[in-house]
Amino acid sequence: MLTITPVRKFMLAGSVALSLLMVAGCGSSNKEGSSVETLDPSTPVTLAKASQNITASITAVDFTATPQTVTLTLKDQNGKDISPADIIASPSGRFRFYLARLDNTGASYTNYLTNSSGVPTYEDASKYLSRFTSLGNGVYRYAFNTDFKANNGYLPNLTHIVAAQISRDYMLPVINLKVQQAVNPYLTFRPDGNAVAVTRELVSIEACNECHGQLGVHGGSRREIALCSVCHYSGVTATGTSFENATTAPVDLATMIHRIHMGKKLPSGKYSVGSTDFTKVGYPFISGDATITGTPIECTKCHRQGKDLAGKPYGKDADKWKAQASAKACGTCHDGKDYTSAAHFGTDCTSCHTNSNEFGGTSGIPDVVGAHTVFEKSAAYTGINFKILSIQNATVGNKPTIRFKITDNTGAAIPFDTTTSFSLKLGYMPGADYTNADMAAPGQPNSFTLSAANTTLNPIDNTYTATFGTAIPATASGVAVIGLEGRKTFTYRSHTATIGGESAQYYFDPTTGEQVTDTTKLRRTSVDVSKCNACHSRLSLHGANRVNSISECVICHNPNATDKNRRPASPVDGLAEQSIDFKVMIHKIHTGEALSASSYVIYGFGGSVNDFKEVQYPRDRSDCLACHTDLDAVKLPLADGVLGTTTTSKTDPSQNTRTLPMRAVCTSCHDSSQTTSHVTGKTIGVQENCIQCHAPGLVNAVDNVHNLK
Repeated sequence: MLTITPVRKFMLAGSVALSLLMVAGCGSSNKEGSSVETLDPSTPVTLAKASQNITASITAVDFTATPQTVTLTLKDQNGKDISPADIIASPSGRFRFYLARLDNTGASYTNYLTNSSGVPTYEDASKYLSRFTSLGNGVYRYAFNTDFKANNGYLPNLTHIVAAQISRDYMLPVINLKVQQAVNPYLTFRPDGNAVAVTRELVSIEACNECHGQLGVHGGSRREIALCSVCHYSGVTATGTSFENATTAPVDLATMIHRIHMGKKLPSGKYSVGSTDFTKVGYPFISGDATITGTPIECTKCHRQGKDLAGKPYGKDADKWKAQASAKACGTCHDGKDYTSAAHFGTDCTSCHTNSNEFGGTSGIPDVVGAHTVFEKSAAYTGINFKILSIQNATVGNKPTIRFKITDNTGAAIPFDTTTSFSLKLGYMPGADYTNADMAAPGQPNSFTLSAANTTLNPIDNTYTATFGTAIPATASGVAVIGLEGRKTFTYRSHTATIGGESAQYYFDPTTGEQVTDTTKLRRTSVDVSKCNACHSRLSLHGANRVNSISECVICHNPNATDKNRRPASPVDGLAEQSIDFKVMIHKIHTGEALSASSYVIYGFGGSVNDFKEVQYPRDRSDCLACHTDLDAVKLPLADGVLGTTTTSKTDPSQNTRTLPMRAVCTSCHDSSQTTSHVTGKTIGVQENCIQCHAPGLVNAVDNVHNLK
């Protein structure tokens, strides 16, 4: 079944105009939308999903006669026939056909249908309902109104693609929420009947949707890469406010997609189309820490084989970029250069930038693949592996001794030297959350920096032993944790990168010192780091010290934690402190520009200012399963014992001023004054009455309204 795009949600950042015809909001849906309180909120109900969704496939074309025809199947998700008339008669019903030919090198499509300005367009089949013929069982033949064979560019021996844009609006029962149903069937063929040998399948929509959820542009109903390619090809431009020194911007897929995703890292800082300025885009690749430049260099994040929305394999040409070095191709990211200058020896990039070695040969000239290989995923990265084996003397009032391993991928111990930075973290949670009271810094775990001077290597088994620098606080109770984390600088030829290993944790009872292995006693797991990495590739933060471990993040980012100790006398947001509680911080960061109130600013070590107001989350924020493990993780009420979020910290954390836990979570995204007023009215003292309307099974249940797909 195809996913749906609620009409109540809008496309990212403005619109793109291709002359006067093609008007688009490029990006994916990311707004909250309006309330669904159309029923008594205490009414038990199961929300309907997109019943009667559209499925379609193009099964044949016939270009031997005039008019030319295309045959397709059209059904709902249950296999029930849908007629073209049903689609066209529906609210916002669209039924369009596109036809394009591919040149004999596979470099670019050319659309047969263009307007008077040369802008690619389509045949609007909704105007020609009589040209549809039912063949029974949901199969229809459409006779084109356009005679493509009469076109001067008609070349039947080339690869062609016919694609359809079929969509309509549909009102979900019970909640009266309008959603958009859309499908983009397509078929590649040769009009002369011979087999297709040349294709252009460079990126699969499956790769796009790992970040975007459901990429939908030009109103949301264009969702397949195959459809995008019939209009966004070489030579097509749009009016733009900035593109190098031109007043129009190329919108062929290679230029447009590369420059959009380069965003803030684009050397020229110039790529705007219409009113949309893409140089504000911050691509989330590896969180910007683990690579030298933090730029989106991992071409295989997008250029890899996958599937289309119908589940068919797509991307057979995904590796083609490796042999495509040219001024045009390279200039889409590395813009602002004069590729005809003597320094670049003209436009033949392949004469120098070969395709053989990672990070370049001894000459220092990088090859195409090597220059776009992420160090962490290359043969040059020998690995960092942490493992805590045991602890001794791990009871309150004592300094625990930890036995651990830090090894490379061969199992050899990594020595402590000037290229390494490793440390241990000590925290504890008396209930459902870490509190870390009576530590050196309020709300933070105690830290112990490891070095050759305070660690002992046992060469027989490559284990290290170190005794923590401070004692476990006398107040520690519940479950305590020792976390092992750190990074190492690697050098290979002319390339240097600082990379962290995945943090390791060891849990124990601070009253007995015994290891705790019962996962039900540990902090709840509500976020799946593999889902983080769908966008981030390798979650790497704090200078690559903490990698791919939410279990490590929550030790520091607990309800008591704020950035108070790092703030200057006059912070840019005027606040004395800002919460860095994980359940608030992550929601606010990913809400970013959609925050209704002020910016979310966190001060880092060394006085760095991290203002997340410009973050443009690339998918629908109501889709909680994009990050969370399952719907149980987002249901109300929250788990027993979850703490409220500190807004004003005190020396004694029990005296902290806190936002109640359910309010803290919900208002981290829904931060409007209207929502604030609503939750205030539903709170009596410390009693949050949210579950009266938002408990599972009710119309406004969180697991309902955040799971409409």
